[in-house]
Amino acid sequence: MDTGLETTADAVLKKTAHIIEYGILCLLVRRGFKGTVTESAPSVNLFAGVFSLLYAVSDELHQSFIPSRNCRVTDVLIDMLGVILALYVIEKVKSKNYNK
Repeated sequence: MDTGLETTADAVLKKTAHIIEYGILCLLVRRGFKGTVTESAPSVNLFAGVFSLLYAVSDELHQSFIPSRNCRVTDVLIDMLGVILALYVIEKVKSKNYNK
């Protein structure tokens, strides 16, 4: 009897990996463009977030051309969760360091 536990665990692992991957992507984009766009944190964060979102959308569109893959809006939303979490953590760390 198949309980589906392996499938669920596999899905959770893959989605968690996407959250982490896109969080790291956003942090790297933010770091890479920090000195090239307006220095204010909201500008850099917005740029990194939009860039990461566009990359997530392009990745899903690319998957639509691969027969064994699917293009899903929910996957883009999961990727964006990673971006939002990464930016949240950065702002919390910055505010904590600023208050010292």
